[in-house]
Amino acid sequence: MEEELALRWSSLKLTEAEQQELFLPEEEALSSKLRGHLCLLASILNDRTANREAFKSTMAKVWNTFGWITFKEFGPNKFLLEFQLLSDKQKVLHGRPWSFDRHLICLKDFESDLSPNEVQFITEPFWVQAHNLPFAGMNRQLGEKIGEAIGKVHTVEVDEQGHSWGSYLRLKVDVDVTKPLVRGRMVNSGGKQLWSHFKYERLPNFCFKCGLFKHANGKCPNFGLNNQPQDQYGQWMRAPNSFPPQVSVKKYGGSPENQP
Repeated sequence: MEEELALRWSSLKLTEAEQQELFLPEEEALSSKLRGHLCLLASILNDRTANREAFKSTMAKVWNTFGWITFKEFGPNKFLLEFQLLSDKQKVLHGRPWSFDRHLICLKDFESDLSPNEVQFITEPFWVQAHNLPFAGMNRQLGEKIGEAIGKVHTVEVDEQGHSWGSYLRLKVDVDVTKPLVRGRMVNSGGKQLWSHFKYERLPNFCFKCGLFKHANGKCPNFGLNNQPQDQYGQWMRAPNSFPPQVSVKKYGGSPENQP
């Protein structure tokens, strides 16, 4: 309703008084930006309204911050978080992705120039495992290319020589939460075509029919379709909670003088 009212002004015939602009003092804008450095915006990607008090108390315990946090609602399942300490804010950002009641929590930095209706939650970083790759492809260069099929690549987990030989290649990448999850990527190695499937670490609830974290209007667009013999997404996209490290720097054996 608030978004509709905010957009409706363009079709209204404003009076002369209503057309007069109000300018925000620069010192007020600067003050908001300075305070905003301690703030985050959060959205729970849930088709239903989440329990507000449970969210606040649960996440305060999960994050276990040294200082206090305040939660202010600015829309359905949307909150402005203010931290007492910058180190606590950075700790929360570093630990992403987070979830509440098995639904993804999207976080973004506070922007004082935006109104609540203009705030959009588009991406959230995930650790993604690319499986079924040839050993020759388990390197930083291919990892960056594979990650681009999902979004912006932050890190490809490799050793000092740029490789990660193991059962999969691990990379941290921004996932577009407004689109279906990417299930994998076709890779051609020496004329041999392979399907590399993706597993997402700490993956919360998502729709097995359309691959979305949250539906528009709370309804899956693929629900009831008869042309799909089976769900196109599933539990197989979740990485196990415990997995062996793919990059190890520990070396065994050899002469003592050759040990680092």
